[in-house]
Amino acid sequence: MERLISLFGLLIFIALAYVFSTNRQAVRWQPVM
Repeated sequence: MERLISLFGLLIFIALAYVFSTNRQAVRWQPVM
């Protein structure tokens, strides 16, 4: 369960960084995943 919560938190963090980024087209998803 703790592992699931930490994974969920990481996904939320990545989503927030994407939402607040100014140049979304420059995001390369290969290193992110």
